[in-house]
Amino acid sequence: MTTNTAPRLGVGLFLISAAVLALQVLLTRILSVQMWHHHSYMVVTMTLLGFAVAGSIVTVKPKLLEGDTRGRLAWCGVLFAVSAIVGYLILDSTAEHASDLTNEGHFFTLGLFYSYLLIPYVFSGLVVVIVLSVAKEVHKLYMVNLVGSALGAWIFIMAVAPLGAERLLVACAATGPLAALAFLRSNPGETASNLAKPRMAALGTLMACIALFFVAPSFLQVGVASNKAEPDHIAMVPGAEPLETRWSSLCRLSMVKMPAGMIDIYQDGDAITVMHSDESWKSVPPVALNTVGYLPHQKAGPNGQEDRRSEMDVLAIGIGGGIDLRYALDQGVNSILGIEINPETVQIVGTDFAGFDNDIYHREGVEVRVGEGRSTLRRLDRKFDHIQLSGTDTYTAGNSGAYVLSESYLYTDEALGEYFDHLTPTGTLSFIRLAYQPPREMLRLIGIGLEELRSRGITEPSKHAIVISHEAQHPKDPELVVRFSACVFSMEPFTDAVLDYYALADANWEDHYSIYLAGRDQWDNTGIPEKTAEQLTIARAAYNDLGTAIESGTETAFYSAYQDGQWDISPVGDDSPFFFNFHHWSALFSDAPEEA
Repeated sequence: MTTNTAPRLGVGLFLISAAVLALQVLLTRILSVQMWHHHSYMVVTMTLLGFAVAGSIVTVKPKLLEGDTRGRLAWCGVLFAVSAIVGYLILDSTAEHASDLTNEGHFFTLGLFYSYLLIPYVFSGLVVVIVLSVAKEVHKLYMVNLVGSALGAWIFIMAVAPLGAERLLVACAATGPLAALAFLRSNPGETASNLAKPRMAALGTLMACIALFFVAPSFLQVGVASNKAEPDHIAMVPGAEPLETRWSSLCRLSMVKMPAGMIDIYQDGDAITVMHSDESWKSVPPVALNTVGYLPHQKAGPNGQEDRRSEMDVLAIGIGGGIDLRYALDQGVNSILGIEINPETVQIVGTDFAGFDNDIYHREGVEVRVGEGRSTLRRLDRKFDHIQLSGTDTYTAGNSGAYVLSESYLYTDEALGEYFDHLTPTGTLSFIRLAYQPPREMLRLIGIGLEELRSRGITEPSKHAIVISHEAQHPKDPELVVRFSACVFSMEPFTDAVLDYYALADANWEDHYSIYLAGRDQWDNTGIPEKTAEQLTIARAAYNDLGTAIESGTETAFYSAYQDGQWDISPVGDDSPFFFNFHHWSALFSDAPEEA
């Protein structure tokens, strides 16, 4: 009587297939917290490599396919569970050393470091290879494999929020011994003493997983990288009080109450969004990069004497803790629609902590929708007087190069085209991004916007854009200056009254500087610190040269020659949306220093 029956193999294969995909997606989220987002790509690599290793093992050891394979499959299921938990513990305790190994060039050691991720996929790969090799009805079992894999991805989405990453990790591991027990089911009247050991191992591992499940949040707690904002702020700010941690399919959210009266919400340990109380909001300066897009409406008309802010309908993409909602309400706008991609953030700010922020999500004139920015905008049959995107990405991760290989469809040619399509004839579009020296991120964005305006028949697009920057000392390192910049695109040319007001930034707005003012190239650096003035001169020249190049049709030459070819700031589109990749391949072998 055959022991490799389709029902027995199918149940075990289904369980392992689901566990592998759920574990794979889960580890991408865990590594985003323990290190940075870009490390999660290693999970995909190690999964594929693990399955390749499993196929190679079976090829070299064909005896693994001979005779009764139930015991071998069961042991693979058990070892999948053990290696998933043990590998995670090792990874968690050594994750802090990954960047050091990379910086010091210890690539062999770094390879061993990442090998912890490989082992569970070798054992799960052996299950898949052996089952599909010995089965008589391969087509049916292959379908089971595919269905299980698809279900595994959905398991992660549905289970990570209620269980948390730590318990979901244990649940994925527990699927290994469950699969082993499915493989070990005996035929009627059969006594197989050789299966007693793997059966006991499977039962013991399953019981251990059940016990571990209840203590997983503390015993397997996912640590946050020490160079991220969350541990920094908790350590540096006396009285900072961690409140709660939640997991969603998009990120890990942790809330820390600050003594100043607001709650910082950290996404994967960084990417802070702040939830203010009405009292703490009183200490926020009324002039900020978030408000520069409202100035053309505040000083509307030929002489800048008309204030049209009360007539404005505003759209904010990536509202997080509600700061852009508050700024819009302070401006006295008619309405503001906020789009937030993370439903858990909306749950926190709009429901669970609504009493803290005086229900900012449900105030008069405010509407909040859950969705991805562009797709939600595309479905809106309305136009706005102002569209605001305030740093809709992780600042520090972007600075570290974490998004070099990440797609972002919010900053492509097509994206800005859609934003412009949803603006009124006098509408404005504003972005806040990191300000690097020399300029690259905002400079690329300005290039994309000016080219899009030119494609719409605007012959002097540079008269439709401005850039303002803000700088402040890093709270941890007084020698480090953190810079942000805001750009504003206007469907109408900026009037002199508006430009004159923007030009006051250097003198009247604390730590704010005008970088690019439509059609103006004369600057007064009186009173500006010498180092800051030098950097402003470099930045202003770059933006002015780009605007001139686009209006003369020579932007391709400008992109190629920018900073002697060190940086790639050419526009990106939806077919290659790598907005944060500013490096040419030649930079891989360059010794040129990178400035911040």
